[in-house]
Amino acid sequence: MARIRGLNHALLPALVAGFALAASGCTGTINGEDDGRALPCTGCGASGGSAGTGTNPNAGNGGSGATGEPAGVEGIGWTTRYPRLSHAQWENTVRDLLRLDQLPGLAETFSLDPDDSRFDTFSARVVSANLWLDYQRAAELVATDVAQDPAKLAKITPAGGDATAFVTDLGTRAFRRPITSEEITVFVDLFNQGQTLLQGTDAFTSGAEMVIRAFLQSPHFLYRVESSTTASGDKIPLSGYEIASRLSYGLWNTMPSDALLTAAGAGELGTAEGVGTWSRQMLGDPRAGDTLVSFHNQLFSIAEYGTIAKNETLFPDFTLELAPTLRDEASLYFREITVTRNGGIGALLTTPVTFVNESTAQYYGATATGTQMQLVQLDATKRAGILTQLGFLSKYGSQSQSDPILRGVHISLEVLCQDLMPPPNGVPPLPPIGEGQTNRERVEVSTSVAPCNGCHENFINPIGFAFENYDAVGQWRDTDNGQPVNAAATYTLDGTPVTYNNAVELSALLAASPTVHECYTRNWLEYAIGRPAASEEDSVMKTVAGLSATGATMSDVLASITGLETFRARPQEMP
Repeated sequence: MARIRGLNHALLPALVAGFALAASGCTGTINGEDDGRALPCTGCGASGGSAGTGTNPNAGNGGSGATGEPAGVEGIGWTTRYPRLSHAQWENTVRDLLRLDQLPGLAETFSLDPDDSRFDTFSARVVSANLWLDYQRAAELVATDVAQDPAKLAKITPAGGDATAFVTDLGTRAFRRPITSEEITVFVDLFNQGQTLLQGTDAFTSGAEMVIRAFLQSPHFLYRVESSTTASGDKIPLSGYEIASRLSYGLWNTMPSDALLTAAGAGELGTAEGVGTWSRQMLGDPRAGDTLVSFHNQLFSIAEYGTIAKNETLFPDFTLELAPTLRDEASLYFREITVTRNGGIGALLTTPVTFVNESTAQYYGATATGTQMQLVQLDATKRAGILTQLGFLSKYGSQSQSDPILRGVHISLEVLCQDLMPPPNGVPPLPPIGEGQTNRERVEVSTSVAPCNGCHENFINPIGFAFENYDAVGQWRDTDNGQPVNAAATYTLDGTPVTYNNAVELSALLAASPTVHECYTRNWLEYAIGRPAASEEDSVMKTVAGLSATGATMSDVLASITGLETFRARPQEMP
């Protein structure tokens, strides 16, 4: 590796001095325990609605109360003007910026970001002292690798390029907007000092290496700077280049392509129609498929699938070693439904197919040989989509029993965007199941008194009880403790009480619910922008949710989301 002489890194800080950025927020989780876990029995509340009074079971999670941040301006949620690249985005962006054949593979050694957000695209990230050193080390490794390899360096060198051409081309792509004349002067000066600062390389190689190091440590690379300041009413429309970055990181999880940057410069992203056109084009790229899978993996927390140990006597084959298989099952299902079939949340909740291998097929009553995952059709009277698959059901099941409380809670959070207060300290665990008593009966008795009954009887239990046909690992069962399973319940959905006999019927009702589609599109917007979702009262968001509810393709739904003013502008006043 080339070494810097004398001044060492003294020249770089002036070029790449970081921003002092900070943001705050809060999230809540309800953690699963074993049989006899504590009950979440304080009041159910939601910002922007009246769930705390028990009158609105489907209040959204937008607004000020759910996130601890100020409410948006006319539906535009608050966010930082300087969203930092996530570690995955850093990997993808370095690969694409330097036209590498594969990911650098360095971000896995970076200091971890706080696990304080549902999505890894959360924009209010900072650069800690340790992460700054990680970025510096990675920039040096990557720059040396590229500059010292003639074939790799040639891929990012303009034809007949000199220092100015090299800096201008790479800088425009690294900063994702035209590099200024002042920046060109600074970086060309650094380029020209390369041979003085580095040993054992020719002038162009050493200059390129120094410039790559500097670009990869610049705040204009590490942050997606939104510097537009011209207001239109109470909003500030983003520039074409800023919209290009929102599009590319929202749909591809990486930097804009050369074609997208060209389109931004040509004004093609100045209208909702133009953004929608580019969205549809981008959604046909394989990178969009990877983003679709990543979004759903995070929405349904599949990284936690297979982490709940089960009773070895009752379920000897359902061990923690199944975790990778359960996660693969969910990821393959998401790809099958949203990428291959171009379906949305309705299809995800109701399509009775999944992927199994020889270790999981038995739990569905299916057959499979080998370890390769295979697509199978399931019994549509017993299975319907992601909520009736092993990963979800076993994650929200205890060691030996189903867990209607946790199943109900997490469907409320992830599918209905219903805010639930966390349990208070000191809530007693569920009692043991009595002789001849079903698990449902135990839960009903334990949650029937105040203050637990208001939240459980209205919101949590009716949803969770629909899944009582599935045991602790997600197998179908007709009896529980020698008694027939009762999975029927009534729930107030979209303001109307609905009755269902089991999870398949509930899933169909959820798939047709405007509340579910609003929740789904709001989650997509949060993922794409990396900030709390727009207010539930945003009529434009409801229009997109209505499009989703009619069975529109995934491409149409996402193109509509990216066309929203919420996506293309920011509030005039930012924190």
